Amino acid sequence: SLMPGGSAAAWPHIRAMFQAIAAKVGPNNDIPCCEWVGPDGVLRGTPFALVSGKYPVLKYAPGEDTFALNYNSGGKGKFALLRYEAINSYTWVTPAPIEVNAQKYGVDTYHYSAHVPSRGHHLVVWWDAVVNQGQSFVRSVRADGTLGSIVTLTGNLSDVFDLPQIACGAAECLVVGKHYNDATRRFGTWGRWLDFDGNPIGGTFFFQQNTDVHDMVEVAYTPAQN
Repeated sequence: SLMPGGSAAAWPHIRAMFQAIAAKVGPNNDIPCCEWVGPDGVLRGTPFALVSGKYPVLKYAPGEDTFALNYNSGGKGKFALLRYEAINSYTWVTPAPIEVNAQKYGVDTYHYSAHVPSRGHHLVVWWDAVVNQGQSFVRSVRADGTLGSIVTLTGNLSDVFDLPQIACGAAECLVVGKHYNDATRRFGTWGRWLDFDGNPIGGTFFFQQNTDVHDMVEVAYTPAQN
């Protein structure tokens, strides 16, 4: 595994190279064990246990100064919020991990989320496979455990729409993910705009459609450029 530090501005320029040579994990062995750890590259404190589960993903929510933890436990997608207090010290914002969804099928799935300050909730996206061909979904969740309705983002069952990631901007959110159809050898990425409540705006769109497999698509919002 690689844990580079240094300049935040330099990291986007070297990220692909570092993650290409790092060890890989996940069901397809395609998730790099590599991430920028801060300007000084120093790990603070010692490791500590948070939850019992796998495929953890952390997202920082600046507006509420919390870390959103998404993970998979026993075939169920879980969501929790925690706040950093001091070295090796944190508090749970959510009283207990919140069950966002229960998988219908046998493949473990990854969950990602984005904070929506104006709504006071987080939007969690995930995918479920294999019988329904890797459809992707979204749901709102609040710290008190209140859950919104599950919204299906992709519905073409002849193709696979999986590994969704989400980022929210000034007026909308964007979900992107991996798209492929083995029968037609058509691969690429898919995307869909959402409002702040997780309702789709328009239909699913595609980009970089070709015969190359695209994996682990990421999306981020840049406030300065909106």
